[in-house]
Amino acid sequence: MNIARNAKTTLAAAFMIVAAILGMAVATVFAEVEPPLVEATVPPGGSLEVVKEVTTPAIPPKLDFCLLVDNSGSYGDDIATIQALAPGIFTDIRDAVADSQFCLATFVDFPIDPFGDAGSGDYPYQLDQDLTTDETTWVTAVNNMILRFGADAPESQLHALREMRVGGPAAPSWRADATKVIAITTDAPMHDPDTTPGYPGPTIGDTITALVDSGIKVIAIKAPGASTQMDDIATATGGSVQTTSASSDEIADAIIAGLEALTTDVWWVLGACDAGLTVSLDPAVHLGVAGNTTVVFTETIMVDDDSSLEGTTLVCEVIFIANTYPEEGAEIGRQRIVINVPDVTPPVADCMETVNPHGSTVPPAGSTTMPGPKGGQNEDGFYELLAKDNLDPNPEIWVMSSGPSGATFGPFASGDKVKVTEAPGATPTMKSMGSDNGQAGAIAAHLILDGDAMVFAVDASGNVSALVACHVPPPPK
Repeated sequence: MNIARNAKTTLAAAFMIVAAILGMAVATVFAEVEPPLVEATVPPGGSLEVVKEVTTPAIPPKLDFCLLVDNSGSYGDDIATIQALAPGIFTDIRDAVADSQFCLATFVDFPIDPFGDAGSGDYPYQLDQDLTTDETTWVTAVNNMILRFGADAPESQLHALREMRVGGPAAPSWRADATKVIAITTDAPMHDPDTTPGYPGPTIGDTITALVDSGIKVIAIKAPGASTQMDDIATATGGSVQTTSASSDEIADAIIAGLEALTTDVWWVLGACDAGLTVSLDPAVHLGVAGNTTVVFTETIMVDDDSSLEGTTLVCEVIFIANTYPEEGAEIGRQRIVINVPDVTPPVADCMETVNPHGSTVPPAGSTTMPGPKGGQNEDGFYELLAKDNLDPNPEIWVMSSGPSGATFGPFASGDKVKVTEAPGATPTMKSMGSDNGQAGAIAAHLILDGDAMVFAVDASGNVSALVACHVPPPPK
């Protein structure tokens, strides 16, 4: 606008407080994820539920920040203030958000009577500097701003904001996974064709739609003269409003509240996850979350019902993302999941008839296949004990009497050979039995039991096999 105004001295204080608060946020760039590590034991086919809390950072960790400045006639002293503060603004924001980029855009109005003046070089929008990480480049662009005219009071803010949408013909090179913020500074109301017939720019509704669809948030820095249109745009885009007509204390409060009101969507994706592990969180996304806010996910961790996973450790990472869902976003935190899959499969025990150290047939006279009461019995009582397990290469083997005593002897190793004598009423004992003397095989022990021999195996995880009977006939009466 071309009408000078007063009471602009608070703009410098506003920018200083913005910079100071951004600088205070250095330590809180990433979200707090609680618990950051889930370590548990889950068997095959089992599951685990975890309540996951994610506290958003005060400042987004990946930021594309564009300053949109009114270059109409009445904004001259404010432009000088912005130019003086530009290096500090850049430095403080970069200190708070290392992965940040900066651009500068300006507006006056359409050079059409009665809105603007072609002779004064008025224009409705201009991208003075695309997004850059170089301080000198950005500060130079700010210092090169030129004050124009602007014939009437309202200006082309709506047009400028819409032109900055993602995919706009002269839009900044917004990064898809960055939080996109436009900080607009102006002292004038906005031209809207709904209230100014014949004006060539967009309506406020069209502008808001374009910004929301692009995931762009607007921070409105309102000087005296700016209209409530600024508030409507900031609110609709999840931004904030900052006025420059209040005292320093009020400005500080307003900025803190405004930064906390900058909203983001928070969701999760899976990073590297081992096969056999399924991880999901509910809900899929929290929408419109303010800074320094804790949101809750219910996490379900499931192990496939697959015995081959026993004895393994399965690892998965959950990555939490902030931006505009479901577009690309910036990582704000991670959680690591470590699941130990226990051995729950018992070993398998067996006993096989074998020869005595000096024998040559198994069993003598082929009685195993003989029908009748002696079928399945080894008259000599010589057995080879066997056991196998899915994980333990050397499960222990134990021999228990089926008689009243229930006496148990061991441990034996798979492949050990024993002689079993059934002696009802006797006290069960275990004793040595010579050596192999170069014959068919050594006998680990001679077991005298008050019943048949019942064999079982125990693996290193404590899993116990089923009992296997190794029959021998009792001595004749």
